[in-house]
Amino acid sequence: MLKDLSREIKIRIGIIFFSRVIGLIVFPFMAVHYSIVFGVAVASVLLVTNVIVQLSASLYGGYLTDFVGRRKIILSGEFVKTISFIGLAICNSPFFVSHQLTFIFILLIIACQGFMTPAVEASLLDICEEEQRSIMYSVNYWVMNFAIMSGVLIGGWFFLTNLFELMIGLSIVSTLTLLLTYIFIKESYSPVHKTYKPFNMLNVFKQYGPVVRDHPFLLFTLGGVSIVTIDFQRNNYIATRLTEEMPNMNVELLGTLSLTLDGLRINSLLTVLNTILIILLGSLILKAVKNKSKYALLYVGFMLFAIGFSFLSATNNILLLVVGVLILTIGELIYVPSRQTILANVINEEKRGLYLAFNGLINHSSRLIASTMLPLGMFVGGKVMALMILILGGMAILFSYIAIKKYKDMNMSTVDHAKGISS
Repeated sequence: MLKDLSREIKIRIGIIFFSRVIGLIVFPFMAVHYSIVFGVAVASVLLVTNVIVQLSASLYGGYLTDFVGRRKIILSGEFVKTISFIGLAICNSPFFVSHQLTFIFILLIIACQGFMTPAVEASLLDICEEEQRSIMYSVNYWVMNFAIMSGVLIGGWFFLTNLFELMIGLSIVSTLTLLLTYIFIKESYSPVHKTYKPFNMLNVFKQYGPVVRDHPFLLFTLGGVSIVTIDFQRNNYIATRLTEEMPNMNVELLGTLSLTLDGLRINSLLTVLNTILIILLGSLILKAVKNKSKYALLYVGFMLFAIGFSFLSATNNILLLVVGVLILTIGELIYVPSRQTILANVINEEKRGLYLAFNGLINHSSRLIASTMLPLGMFVGGKVMALMILILGGMAILFSYIAIKKYKDMNMSTVDHAKGISS
């Protein structure tokens, strides 16, 4: 896969990997840390604050990158992140501890991550030829999952017990990432518009008007919300159901060690299996679907993803759970690069930052919907939830199909939307 990509794309994906690992070492463990030092009630408020700040920063970063370019946004974000990690190390040192400052520095890191993301995603599109996009997104997705596995393993091992040493290490890696960004990342976009109103959020929201009025794009976004809502069931309904329904199992290791597996641990192992399969099968799946219609791949991927998760929602049989993970992984590897490629082809090139930031709302919306489905799922049971997951998969296919058809029906009516629509 990598040999088909340009050197500049490889460098950018490599830098993105380090940036993601740094974040993933910290973010998954914030809830536990906040609960320990502030209590559960305060922790909930802080976590909601994190989400609001990240979302606001992402919307502003998406707006700003279309006016000032990509490099300034990425560099400024990486710089503040580096300073914040150094601050985290200082306020969690043996000589000085401040939980309040820890929260502020983590909030700054989260804000920078949201602020940078539209510029990072847009910069990859700027330098990637259309025929390379499927390969680029497949490699990027593989790298993201490797970053998830690496970050969670490192963070899970050191975050609660060796926070100071961990922050020292992250400060060094963050500084290295900043230097690599400064040296290797060149500006990839020359803005057409030269004037903007900084820190005027009302003006920012007005800039998103054309995106909101792009009805095919909204339908395509709804398709994304439907499919990602399925994904968020993993740590909501499915984790809760397996915890309550799965009996404890004793597994013998090497004939002498005994390991007790409960529902929550089994769900964690299924998640790890999903990540490992993505890493192992990514290249194979990419070769298997090469030169196939990206639209057909999108619909097939959605269908397999929903079927796999329906297994996880309806059964307690270990073998069937593993089969479900295998099916959803194949679906995931097929639909993710296909959807991202289609997305890249239909958005307005001059408003890439805005469109990609708006597309980022999918995760926040899907997380909210998945949370509301948890009590519903516990009431109606696993088989009904499996059916609802299949319906969500059908909705993802339907919304995406209508959106793509509308784009095709425009029949070259605008240059921005015509690019890449014909498969």
